[in-house]
Amino acid sequence: MKYNRISRRHFLQGAGGSFLALPFMPSLMPKAHADNVANPKFLVMFFNGHGGINLQNMNPIVTNPAIAGQLTQQALYSSMGHNMVMGKLMNLRSTRASNLPYLGSLPANDVTDSSNPAAAPTPQTFALDTSGNDFDNGASRLTPIIGSFVNDSLLAKMNLICGLDYMYDSGHNNAATGNFCNYNGNAPGLGNSNSNPTMKNSWVPTIDAVAANYPAFYGADNPSAPSVLLNTAYGSTEDIGGYLSCYQSSTGIVGNGNNPSTVGQLFSLLFDGLQYDAINTNKKDFILNKVHDDYVRVSRGAYGPGRRIGKDDRNRFEEFIANIVRIINGSIPYGACSVPAISSSDTSQINWANGQAFSQTQNTLSLYNQMVAAAFSCGLTRCFTIGLPTLVDQFFPSGSSTPSFTDGVTGPDSHQAVFHLHNWEGRQRMMLHSQRFFFQYAFYDLMQKLDATQAPTGGTLLDQSLMFWTQECGFSTHSGTSLPMICAGGAGGFIKTGNFVDYRHLNRRVTDPTYNGARGYQGIPYNRFLGTALQAMGVPPSAYELSPSLFTGSLGRIPVSSLGTVPGYGHSFQNMYKINGGTPQYIFDYQINDMSVPLPGIT
Repeated sequence: MKYNRISRRHFLQGAGGSFLALPFMPSLMPKAHADNVANPKFLVMFFNGHGGINLQNMNPIVTNPAIAGQLTQQALYSSMGHNMVMGKLMNLRSTRASNLPYLGSLPANDVTDSSNPAAAPTPQTFALDTSGNDFDNGASRLTPIIGSFVNDSLLAKMNLICGLDYMYDSGHNNAATGNFCNYNGNAPGLGNSNSNPTMKNSWVPTIDAVAANYPAFYGADNPSAPSVLLNTAYGSTEDIGGYLSCYQSSTGIVGNGNNPSTVGQLFSLLFDGLQYDAINTNKKDFILNKVHDDYVRVSRGAYGPGRRIGKDDRNRFEEFIANIVRIINGSIPYGACSVPAISSSDTSQINWANGQAFSQTQNTLSLYNQMVAAAFSCGLTRCFTIGLPTLVDQFFPSGSSTPSFTDGVTGPDSHQAVFHLHNWEGRQRMMLHSQRFFFQYAFYDLMQKLDATQAPTGGTLLDQSLMFWTQECGFSTHSGTSLPMICAGGAGGFIKTGNFVDYRHLNRRVTDPTYNGARGYQGIPYNRFLGTALQAMGVPPSAYELSPSLFTGSLGRIPVSSLGTVPGYGHSFQNMYKINGGTPQYIFDYQINDMSVPLPGIT
């Protein structure tokens, strides 16, 4: 396709029907055409059950003077004295040794009200693997989970968020939190033992379904699967089932039917009908030479070096030529759509039972991620929800025997013996070991694959994506305060990346009287993050906000926007907490009127 006599091509046809897409260059097109070019976005949500990761293992140690000196405050709600704290991830790296003196003074240490002798954070629960060794061997890293293996370029495309709260009881999400992982509570008529307002008939589909059903999200495209759900067959105490991704039907909520359980089943779901073609070296060399010829013509020009293209397009070109080298080395899919060389009969899956080798789990995750990147490139889907187990090894199905811990305490299953004792030294190190593994070989591995793949409109697939990873609970099992949240990708420029943002109100200590007496600082509603994610995908509030008529109970506590709807995504019900050591009470003072306003600090 040419737009003038200087060989300005957007697609170069190669031998045998194969082709290599040049980066899209708006400056080469009439403005009316450029404004109408599709700009696809992609949504990837990782989730694991339970929680209990200590704040100091997930976030920078903000009381370390070297870290604190890199942070700034910005007013969030001036009338409440509520500030948010921000800093650039690149400036917040530190070593384990440099943080040890400051652990005891960490704000909102996840100390419980129990008499547990190991409840307080100690050096033994911070940044050590199950053998007691520093994961990073003294090297600088952002956090123990986001280790030294993360390179600078991808750290700049991440965000780390603290202070997102479920406003309502999060115990196994049994109370319709509005969370995308609302698997257990997404049923009609569920109430709660705390006598909070009921959720009868308040159906809430997951946000991947909302995005996939929004007409402009796919436009005229016809995906093989509007959204895909992976890795939900945990079994036993981590059974999250199909409601990790669910749609609204005429009778309520139904689980996502695109829910393959093996590598081969995912391949068949996405790639049946597309045939793998191993492009030979001669064909590759021919196409690459032709691309280089076009590069010379367009970037250098017949009338001087690049006078006929804009600055942004020149940058796209330079990025594209750099990717040519990666293509030659086999590090990115060749061409606009490359079908992975995977068999539909491959029965590999993440085995949640005890005994699967780490290398096997890592390889299976890599195959899944390879297909995610290829599916995005081929236009087969734009939404994935991916479940992850909490423990990568030593998972104890209910009723099985448990190994002895050094503290001598065991339980009937991993739920009681590990997750409910998350502050105990051996348990926390086991969970940290697992979460770091899944961050590295699931989340970060997919980041690398998406960032190594050219997007049709310039940049990479990661630049067009929003990835995030959260968990069922915050730093205390079953408590929804300060949910872990790692994000990546700019969603086509909607999201600002490279930031640590802490939304906690450090003058407002709350205690959850229901689960373990968990104490922390009140943050902001997770519902607002979900609304931000939907808007990042191009879905406006008018397409996702709910009608007040869906809510029962005390409607006076639910705000109504100028659209006549409830702001934010999901339910606005709020839980019972103790505030600054007071008696248990219902609090309804989360700021909820602005829940459809995109989050500051990342937008």
